[in-house]
Amino acid sequence: MLRRLSGAIRSGLAELDRSEDEAVEAGSSASGPRYAYSRPDFLSLSLEPDEVTGLAGYNVSRPILVAGDKCPLPGMSGYAETINGGKSQRNEDQAQACQFWLSPPNSPAAGGQEPRPDAIMYSNFICTFEDCRAAEAARPVRSTLVTYFALFDGHAGDGASTYARHRLHLHIRDRLQQMHPFLLSALSGSNSTTAKAENSSIGVDDLVTGALENAFITMDQEIGKNRVAHKIKGGCTALVTVFLLGRAYVASAGDSRAVLCRGGQAPGRQLTEDQTPYNDRQRLQTIAANHPRLAQGEFSPLQFAKRLGRRDLGRRVLCRSAFVQGWFLKTVSEEDLLFPLITGDSKKSRLLATIGVARGFGDHDLLVSDSSIAVKPFLSCVPQVVPLHDCIGADDFVVMATDGLWDVLSNEAADAVVKDAVSQSTSNRCVIAAQALVGAARGTWQRGSQTPDSRQSGGFWRLTISDATAAPDDSQTKEASNGTAKEPPASLDDISCFVIPLGWLSKPPTPAEVPSADGDN
Repeated sequence: MLRRLSGAIRSGLAELDRSEDEAVEAGSSASGPRYAYSRPDFLSLSLEPDEVTGLAGYNVSRPILVAGDKCPLPGMSGYAETINGGKSQRNEDQAQACQFWLSPPNSPAAGGQEPRPDAIMYSNFICTFEDCRAAEAARPVRSTLVTYFALFDGHAGDGASTYARHRLHLHIRDRLQQMHPFLLSALSGSNSTTAKAENSSIGVDDLVTGALENAFITMDQEIGKNRVAHKIKGGCTALVTVFLLGRAYVASAGDSRAVLCRGGQAPGRQLTEDQTPYNDRQRLQTIAANHPRLAQGEFSPLQFAKRLGRRDLGRRVLCRSAFVQGWFLKTVSEEDLLFPLITGDSKKSRLLATIGVARGFGDHDLLVSDSSIAVKPFLSCVPQVVPLHDCIGADDFVVMATDGLWDVLSNEAADAVVKDAVSQSTSNRCVIAAQALVGAARGTWQRGSQTPDSRQSGGFWRLTISDATAAPDDSQTKEASNGTAKEPPASLDDISCFVIPLGWLSKPPTPAEVPSADGDN
């Protein structure tokens, strides 16, 4: 049965993959979006396009959509999402989950050429460790299953996030297929001369990291190439988790975040850094210092401890440049009075007074307001890649979420929500955990007068006190001491979240199960 199903999937989707690649190659002659706006396929929504857009009309109820309960996601993972509180008519977040096989290296069917990977599986996923082993037994020797999860948080429209949802996994698949013989060789310790990296110190992590980085670069180049023909507006962040060869890797470009929730009483920990302008300061300052023409003399590449004014001329103030981590004293000159390259701290920081993320896809045509200064030269699409295989256990989970969740929930709170959800249920526990996380960040609708943070008249979204996680400011501390504290505002952003169990997806093969890259099996 499994063999027939696998064959049907391959034959049914192989032409789809080829047609997508060919259509993108010929994209310069097309007009209009290549991919129409829709919600992720795994949500199984039976809606017309206008009905999908109409979900934004429910921004008072903001329904939470879930996946993984009726049609299981890989590894029995869970997914949940909700639309924003009225800032746009569409949910600009996008998500993807799929699986694919890397073909055996030097396959006779390839005719001496690099083998083509199998078609993508977008449904009928391999969901348990036992299913995975059964599927491997039905495959040619030295095939490798790859499981992929991704979140894309769009800004200035959903064009880039929708496009990346349909394309990034294809680039990752192709890059991993190229590295497949080297991966098997590094994993097995083979001395094969045909599948051995030039440097013996290059390991599996290095090869997977390179494949992910190059796939991200290719994706951004493709968006840039096709942005006019396919009307790809705006940009997006990208957060990806892939599982292969008993290992897990998280790749992040932007301010979406992955958090590792440990089993038992062990505390969770943040896996990826929020790549805001503040956190990516040194890279941005280096670009500004080495290429001053990019800022057209309008922005200072230095960072000062406070906003400078003319009264500061000649004074010594704290400063730091691209080439140091710490602070030093500098005498303020006229050029230091330029507007700072980076303003604000942490999540509230802005680059060139324009954008709040330093990495991601798209934004090729973004300019600083009222100027011809291009923002794109300062942005990067290269992700931070984090290997997980040395630190995970059978009862651990990865939470992937867009910044709509992390703006109001701390890592500790998310960890507590997941632990509580999975402890109360063994059936669909990851779906319940994802739904609980999104519900906690969305908060509850409270009727009352409109607040500055609300985009709705007659009420607003509030966190419950138990869900509030950000460190309180002085006013909140004072209110708490007086017993008058109110629930803080909830997230009005789009919120998307995966909860992925690591037990089966990352279970490493035994030495006997590692195939030789020499082909002697």
